[in-house]
Amino acid sequence: MSIRKKMTFRIKKLMFSSPKEDTNYKIFIGTNKEDGQEYKIPAFIDYIETGKEVTGYFTFTNHAKYGDQYTLNSLLDYDIEESEIENVLNNLIGKVATKNLFAKESRKLDAYNAIIHNQYDLISLSGIGENTVKKINKRIDEKLDSIVLMSILSEYGVTESMASKILKSSPSLKKCVNIVKNDPYELQNIKGVSFKSADKIAASANKDLPLEVRASAAAEGFITESMSNGSTYVGVKNLQKIISEKMKMENVPVDHLKNNHKFYVDEKIIALKSSLASEKTIAQNFYRKLQEEPSFPMDRSQVETFILGYQERNDIAFTDSQREFLHLFAESPVVCLLGYAGTGKSAMQKATTEMCKAVGWNIIQAAPTGRAAQVMKEYTKIDSSTLHRTFDIGFSGDDNNKKNTVKSKGRENVKLDTEVLLIDEGSMIDIFVGRIMSEGIEKVKKIVIVGDPEQLPSVGAGRFLQDLIDGGVPHVELKDVFRQSEGGILDMATKARHGKNIVPSGSSKAVKMGKDAIFHETDKDNIEKAILHYMNLLTKKNPLSEITIITPKNVGDTGTEKLNRIIQNKFNPASPAKKELKFEETTFRKGDTVICNENSSMDNKQINNGELGIVEDVIVVEKVNKKGEAYSYSCLRIDFSGTVVHLAEGSLGKLKLGYAITIHKMQGSSNKTIIMIADKSSTYMLNRQLIYTGLTRPQKKLVLLGDAQTINMAVKKDGSAKRNTMLGTYLKQLVQNKEILH
Repeated sequence: MSIRKKMTFRIKKLMFSSPKEDTNYKIFIGTNKEDGQEYKIPAFIDYIETGKEVTGYFTFTNHAKYGDQYTLNSLLDYDIEESEIENVLNNLIGKVATKNLFAKESRKLDAYNAIIHNQYDLISLSGIGENTVKKINKRIDEKLDSIVLMSILSEYGVTESMASKILKSSPSLKKCVNIVKNDPYELQNIKGVSFKSADKIAASANKDLPLEVRASAAAEGFITESMSNGSTYVGVKNLQKIISEKMKMENVPVDHLKNNHKFYVDEKIIALKSSLASEKTIAQNFYRKLQEEPSFPMDRSQVETFILGYQERNDIAFTDSQREFLHLFAESPVVCLLGYAGTGKSAMQKATTEMCKAVGWNIIQAAPTGRAAQVMKEYTKIDSSTLHRTFDIGFSGDDNNKKNTVKSKGRENVKLDTEVLLIDEGSMIDIFVGRIMSEGIEKVKKIVIVGDPEQLPSVGAGRFLQDLIDGGVPHVELKDVFRQSEGGILDMATKARHGKNIVPSGSSKAVKMGKDAIFHETDKDNIEKAILHYMNLLTKKNPLSEITIITPKNVGDTGTEKLNRIIQNKFNPASPAKKELKFEETTFRKGDTVICNENSSMDNKQINNGELGIVEDVIVVEKVNKKGEAYSYSCLRIDFSGTVVHLAEGSLGKLKLGYAITIHKMQGSSNKTIIMIADKSSTYMLNRQLIYTGLTRPQKKLVLLGDAQTINMAVKKDGSAKRNTMLGTYLKQLVQNKEILH
């Protein structure tokens, strides 16, 4: 159980600061003034001065890896004025109770402090009973900071929900109040706060805002929104149109943005300087790598000899494109390999690793997600990791074994020392990860980036893989699909990427699609029934863990949230024999399939975003704290593909049930059997790339449920909305001009 209380710590040092540009997450080491013990203190805060005392509200948790922690909820850096106390109490205990309190107590501040520290007899106030007291105490424990901030800033239109979002950006009430009163457009940087909301607050704070200030804020908001959709810049004319609409004015001028240090502006485009700087860095680092002399210890004839021997040993025959790739790998410091489902990308990766072994070269494998890294390991038999772990992106780096590092924006990133870096799922890489990766490849002799151009693009901004190719990085594209003539999954996937109908319509029965796929036309009212029907059939011969349901969305009748509850209740129901732990609205039970939803360290073991695990048991851990006091906490014992970890109940937010996963989340991953949902209710989300990605997730069997017309129309809709990026342009300019970089 988490306990929230007022405490004072002396900050000893900063242990970790997230490298991500959109978060200010940090972990400090602090000494508790009460017991003199040191604790780790996680906080979302810009800066805390070391050597100084910090007083605030902290929540105690026992972290599975780091032990006792005190998360900073809010700093006591804002003195509530008596004129504000009434508004706070009105929102906390109600207007009637507040009126009765003030009639009874002459010292308002003392009464307020007693209430928020659960030291006031609220039942003594007229109209408050025991149930109301419980509700008030719960709001004090969980939402006091948000209530206080909302009460102070209600005249600016700040609601409790918005106050909660603002506090997530910083626990400093003083800073939050200052932002709302003096720089409300900064609120746009907080997830869930729109320009419209920030503009409304700004208007409340200052009725005479200059047009340029509003336009700059609207521009930054729209560019940031465009980046979340993949683009790193916007067109000048488009931006002017959008911000005019946002501000409900005609022809809002944008020329003044040229004088704003945040923006890059020319005749055609406007962008945030920080994003273009990332693209320039990537372009320069890969250009430097392209200028290096080939160093692979095999000439063309030796590579050809290897190919002939490899084919004979494995009883296979490479296509011309596959042979071309292996030669290009030997001859170029950087090479990209593009290929669709069934074209042999995996075979090429395995052959590449074997060729490296033949000459004694070391190879490091990495991918954007944990599951993709696991899949790489399965077919190459070489340890693989995520790009985040390989380049220490987002981790504190407490391994104590990093000898080679490179500075990047004030932090140290890993500088790899290996002959070959092999990266899979390159289409999922954004410019943030791409920049840090490019800063750590100086010593790498050869880089191979593999990807499927038809799969979904990166969630973050940029089109890393395609821009490298457009910029001049040598590449080979595999187009010949093996086993397509057998029909089934590969045939359906190939037809999908060509925009052809992939399923028959008008059949009320299951239709076999080759040897490994079934399509069953099902309307939205019968989807649940169909899912349970096939789950019942499949689980008779297959473990539950080898079946995954994939769907386009999280919410609704065919969303992951509802489907996970349905599958759990049906196939792993509650029983006295099965222990369980509840976190918020989710119950985790022995035997459940779970998915890790963030890159995380558990029991000093790295578990990556997207990895699936099985809950083996729910256990109680008994420990003694630094004061010699005994305490206990419950945790899940989870098996992530052979890696067993223990996750304390306070850390269960890192998990979700994993019976049903979105198609986006499943990208870079696979399972033996996939049940894919594509019904009419998801029409607006479905497109060629999403259908193709879903069809290529099964290893052995596919069950496709949904509406035939919807599916066949979706594959004709191109979902790869054009992304405006500069990486390809920057790299092409360097290559064509043969620039000399220092």
